[in-house]
Amino acid sequence: MLTFFTTRKWFLWAYLGSAIIVALIISEILLARNINFWQQDVYNFLERKGGVSGENLDIAWEELKNRLLVLVFFLVMSIILLMRVIERVTLAWREATSDHYFSIWPTIVASGISNASHRIEVDIRECINKLQDFFTHAARLLIALVLLLDVLRANSDKVRDVPYLDFPGSLAWVAFAIVLIGFVVSALIGQRMPGLNEKKQQYEGALRTSLVLSEENSKTANMLGIFRDRFKDIKRNTISLMNYHMLLGAWVHSYNAFVMYASIIYIGPLVYRGMIPMGDMVLVSTTILLIKGHASYFTDNWRGIAELLGVIKRICALEKAIRGERLFAWHSSRSCRFARAYLNCVFVAAAWMPCARKKREAL
Repeated sequence: MLTFFTTRKWFLWAYLGSAIIVALIISEILLARNINFWQQDVYNFLERKGGVSGENLDIAWEELKNRLLVLVFFLVMSIILLMRVIERVTLAWREATSDHYFSIWPTIVASGISNASHRIEVDIRECINKLQDFFTHAARLLIALVLLLDVLRANSDKVRDVPYLDFPGSLAWVAFAIVLIGFVVSALIGQRMPGLNEKKQQYEGALRTSLVLSEENSKTANMLGIFRDRFKDIKRNTISLMNYHMLLGAWVHSYNAFVMYASIIYIGPLVYRGMIPMGDMVLVSTTILLIKGHASYFTDNWRGIAELLGVIKRICALEKAIRGERLFAWHSSRSCRFARAYLNCVFVAAAWMPCARKKREAL
């Protein structure tokens, strides 16, 4: 799987493509942040907080409208270009990995691996697509924390009268806590799902193998009991997964509802008391929602993360069967250590930023 990043032939796609993806993510988040500032200006304008005289209202409104059109245009272009680059880099990654396995195909056949063709064609594709999705969302979350927490920190002084928010940088800490709590609780609920997904693939593979063998053997009467036993395993495993999906769904929907309305409920009284303009409340609310949206892959999509870990375990088994060693093992391989280190950097950097700001303010 790492041949894409270690083979000179693919360096341009691997590293330049990754740099372009990061640059486009930065531009997308900056544009989204500017749209949040635009919403703040619009609500303040509607409240006549900007001190605009009556004869200049139409001119000011036209300026706001034109500014939004420009921001939306570049945001849409950035998103479209980002999607295109991600798809092309993912295809190059799959091509590099498939070429590696094609070159050792005789060894794979000689090792007698069950469903080898399915693993090379399907598992490799799913693993690369899901890994690309994982790394893209991890980079998006880290960049969002870097660019958006400053907005919340700058507005924290305006909510000092709200209970439990009367400390420096309170809004930035609240946003970070929302992301961290969502990730931890989702991980605790879904911690068994990767193993269940791996077993699901094993049970379905066993049923598929039994069906293929029955086609080659005319005496299928004795296979009926085997088919039923195989399906019982699938049924039991699927019911367990459904239970975890239900718990995870209940948590995710409750969490999303709280995040969506909590900032309005807590900060709303400051607006109708005239302590802050409505535009500032909208800016805080939309910024928190934007950070939460970029973290949603790790809080709302634990089902997808479990599927990713299940695919990784199947690739582990494939590599172990081919070479007798874990080239892609979750706990020992270079590639998985890199993935875990990358995710750790995301949360360590996110935890460090508010502390660094607090030290700078103290100085």
